[in-house]
Amino acid sequence: MARLFVGLKVPENICRLIARQAPLPAGAAAIPVQNYHVTLVFIGEAEAAEVKAAIGGLRFEPIALYTLGYGHFSQKLFYLGIRPVAELLGLQKSLVSALCQARVPVDTRSFVPHITLARASQPWRQDETETCINRPVTAHSWRAEGYSLFCSELRPSGVCYTEIVKFPALS
Repeated sequence: MARLFVGLKVPENICRLIARQAPLPAGAAAIPVQNYHVTLVFIGEAEAAEVKAAIGGLRFEPIALYTLGYGHFSQKLFYLGIRPVAELLGLQKSLVSALCQARVPVDTRSFVPHITLARASQPWRQDETETCINRPVTAHSWRAEGYSLFCSELRPSGVCYTEIVKFPALS
């Protein structure tokens, strides 16, 4: 068993631009650029083969993704939002449905498409968070040409995300 999630990779050039431009709250631990992704479904501990079998048959067209603005969860996770376009929401719902039909437990929290930029063990000050959230965002866009099954491993050097398999969009 492994700690798994399904997500969309962010192109390296977009990751570098986002990292250069993002304001981070004081005391924030920045997420390494190579870990930037958009989580579609968090699964948790599961068998990768079971998950692959459940989601491998989904078909979808490439999806245009657009950055939206900065936000936070509980003043401990700072993110760059992704516009919740219908195609993205549809793919996420299809993945959840396929996993539930295969009896793979999934996180049932509301889907808020985003790229995590920083984390903290203690909440940031409200004024610090608001200052960062209200900063202008440079718009970025790209096409998601597939979704991936990832394994999340906690290592002494930090969290490492490994792509297990990519499921391409229809051409």
